[in-house]
Amino acid sequence: MPNVAVLARGRWKDSRRHHAHADVLQVQCFKFIALTPICFRFSVSGCFRNMGDFKHLVIAKFKEGVVVEEVLKGMEKLVSDIDAVKSFEWGQDIESQEMLRQGFTHAFLMTFNKKEDFTAFVSHPNHVEFSATFSAAIEKIVLLDFPAVLAKAPK
Repeated sequence: MPNVAVLARGRWKDSRRHHAHADVLQVQCFKFIALTPICFRFSVSGCFRNMGDFKHLVIAKFKEGVVVEEVLKGMEKLVSDIDAVKSFEWGQDIESQEMLRQGFTHAFLMTFNKKEDFTAFVSHPNHVEFSATFSAAIEKIVLLDFPAVLAKAPK
């Protein structure tokens, strides 16, 4: 069995319990510490280097009796009037099984060049005003705000 340092209860120990040597532990710890930035650089920060736009995803279920078309017109006007919004897409679910969709019917995706643009959008007076109208029309909502990681570029 190879000699490997393991972390147990907050202390580094040799995996071969009977022959633990301090020098082996030091070498193994050094390898771990020395390689960690390399692994981190290629796995985690590699993703962050390819980050693209900032996204605002809203998934909603409207209340009974709401005229969804009116809400959609208001939202389209809102994003057209605020320059911080790079793009806006929306759609109504037509394929998912009810059990999987959990009652949600519409998805809205706004794209911003950077998080600061999103912050400006959220505090914009038109958004604040429209949020009250939108909130009154929805029964359930899920919001996700995230920096997008480009995994595959469009052709």
